[in-house]
Amino acid sequence: MTVALNLVAAPTAPLLTPADARAQSRIDRTAEEVAQDNPEDGLIADLIAAVTAHLDGKDGILGRALITQTWRASYAAPPLSRAIQLPLQPVQSVLSVGYRDQTGADQIVAADQYRGLPGEDGGLELVSGASWPNVGDGRRAFFVEFTAGYGDAATDVPEAIRHAARMLVAYYFEHREAAAVGVSAALLPLTVKTLLAPYRRWGFE
Repeated sequence: MTVALNLVAAPTAPLLTPADARAQSRIDRTAEEVAQDNPEDGLIADLIAAVTAHLDGKDGILGRALITQTWRASYAAPPLSRAIQLPLQPVQSVLSVGYRDQTGADQIVAADQYRGLPGEDGGLELVSGASWPNVGDGRRAFFVEFTAGYGDAATDVPEAIRHAARMLVAYYFEHREAAAVGVSAALLPLTVKTLLAPYRRWGFE
């Protein structure tokens, strides 16, 4: 089924802190530098945001939510089967299931009609005796709101993913002017790919 994904609530914690990135990049700061604005801080913050976006959520290469976040998955119709696998993993919980009825009004499916299936490959399924509702026309006539991610804190995310993120921030910091070319620069992307490979879901590039 074709699905549209919309972010409802973003993570409340960052994947990396500036201190994490500075440690990986061996960027030391004196007490005087800590007490005043440092242009490198802005660059590091931008790199953390860029790397997080590269890995996380709907547009990330992993096909995963990293830190707890809420999404709405919208479909043109309910599935033909009795179960739905949601498009971002790992699923924590299903918050609601709704649909647009034949009159164009939004309705909520009673929570006792389905059960959430948390975890890897998570989603939801109908309980015995229940059936999906008849929906009206529209590309987003059937929708599911759910939370996904490894947990509320960065430390809940597998260390391999966080280490790959730290390496990417350090790599882009050191090569921000594309001035350094060498063996280490050539090998680092392969190292990052190796760290991330077990967590990449099929169909995401």
